[in-house]
Amino acid sequence: MQRTFGCEFEFSSPWEDIEEKARQIISKIYKRDNFHARQEHFYSTNNKKWHLKTDSSTECEFCTPVSKARDLKKICQVIARLRCKKIKVTKHDSLHVHIYVPDVSMKRLLAAWLLIEKTLIKCFPKHRRQKYDHPCKMTYCGQLIASKGNVAKLLEKAEERSKDHHSAMSLHYYERRKTVEFRIAEGTVDEKFIKIWIMFLMQFVKFAKTIDPFEVLCKMPQKMEVWEMLELVGCKNSKIQEEFERRYERFNASVAEWQTRQA
Repeated sequence: MQRTFGCEFEFSSPWEDIEEKARQIISKIYKRDNFHARQEHFYSTNNKKWHLKTDSSTECEFCTPVSKARDLKKICQVIARLRCKKIKVTKHDSLHVHIYVPDVSMKRLLAAWLLIEKTLIKCFPKHRRQKYDHPCKMTYCGQLIASKGNVAKLLEKAEERSKDHHSAMSLHYYERRKTVEFRIAEGTVDEKFIKIWIMFLMQFVKFAKTIDPFEVLCKMPQKMEVWEMLELVGCKNSKIQEEFERRYERFNASVAEWQTRQA
């Protein structure tokens, strides 16, 4: 099947600034009216267009149409042109990716995620790595791994946490829409990372579809390097490997260490 997906980009630039720039950019790239904007929060009903709305956690949310792999090029073109317009992105912003998974069971998705979560989250900024037992009561990007225990308990707890809309991998809409949402990524206008992240997630879903949840969790390693995670999931693309290794190095180094490496 040609799997569909959609992205939600959060920005800290005012809604009015994004609206003016996005309308011009989309009309040039799509050559038609493919944009709907309202200065309020609303739930999309026509998912064939880009949508711009306000957001309670930041200034606005910019949503792609329901898309397929062939649409990724145009999505990246839109974001690249917005980047050139100096769109503001802060720690209040994030990138959410929804993928349609009617053919992948919830337990397979959870088991696949539990296998890689400890390694994967280290490829993202520390402010995106919140745990449910964090002193702060907000649960944005809550991790699904609760504690050690038998496989059945681990899956049960992960399923409970995944129902939270704000968990790092959320199954909040799985029953209603048959989608899984990945919320761990920080806000960005880096079109190269966006492409790589979506490619990785598509491969992750493909991997999840093939596994036996209980068998893989019984053999779950205590520690996994980034290259081992990518090999396990089946990501053989060298650009994906380079980007994840770079991000792992960047987000697990101190600011001083990272600046020294870049000098």
